Amino acid sequence: MFIRFNRWLSKPMIRAERNIDAMFEREVHDSATSSAVIIELGGVSRPVLKKAREYQYIGIDIDPDFESSLFYDRFYCQSVEKAFPEKGDLIFSKYLMEHVKDAEASYDCQLDALNEAGTIIHLYPLGFHPFSLLNKFFGNGIAKKLIPIIRKGSEDITGYPAFYSLGNAYNLERYFVSRNDLDVKFIYHYGCVDYFAFFYPLALLVHCFNLISKKLSLKIFASNVLIIIKQKQN
Repeated sequence: MFIRFNRWLSKPMIRAERNIDAMFEREVHDSATSSAVIIELGGVSRPVLKKAREYQYIGIDIDPDFESSLFYDRFYCQSVEKAFPEKGDLIFSKYLMEHVKDAEASYDCQLDALNEAGTIIHLYPLGFHPFSLLNKFFGNGIAKKLIPIIRKGSEDITGYPAFYSLGNAYNLERYFVSRNDLDVKFIYHYGCVDYFAFFYPLALLVHCFNLISKKLSLKIFASNVLIIIKQKQN
C-alpha cells in the first residue's frame, strides 16, 4: 500500500518525461522499411520487430533458452563482442549495450557487419545518472532482490549485470569522433524517475536533478542515450 501510494503521487513526473522508448521504436520501424537484412542484438523472446516477408530478421544473443524460430529467421547464440556471422542493413538493440563488458569491441563488430548505407540504432542507460550509480554501488545481487519490491512486474527484463562500458556521453562521443565515414546522432534523455517512484520524495529529488541537468545540458548525467549511426554513402 505504501509503495502503491508513492507511485500514484509520482505519476505526473513520470508522464512528464519524454517517451524515449517510443522514439526509439519509430526510428527502428522507419529504418526497417528500407532494410533487406535486420539484426537485433539481445532481443531473445522479446524482439522489437516481427518476422516478415519484406526482410530477413536475425537475432544475436548469449541466451539460447527460447524457441528462436518463432521470432527470427536465423538466430546465433554468441556474444555481441565477437564478429557477426552475417552482415545487415539495420543493426539495433534496446537496453542491451549497458550489459556489454567491452562496448568498443561490440561497436567495432557492428560496424564491420554493417552493409553500405546501413544504420545502427541503440537505446540504453548511461553510467552517471543516480540510478546507474546506485546500480553499480549495490551490485547485481542486491538489485535482483530490490526489483520485485520497488518495480514489481519487471523482474524478467531488469536486474542483469550492468557494466556501462563507454558509459558517459563524452567517452561515447570520443569513440566516434574519428569516424568520418559515419553520421552519428546522440539524443540524450533525462528520466528513470519510475525507478524511484516507490518513495515520492526520492522521485521528486531525481526529477529535479533531471530538470537541472537537462537545462544546463549536463549530458554526462543523462539517464539514457538514443544513438543513431548511419553509414555515409560513397
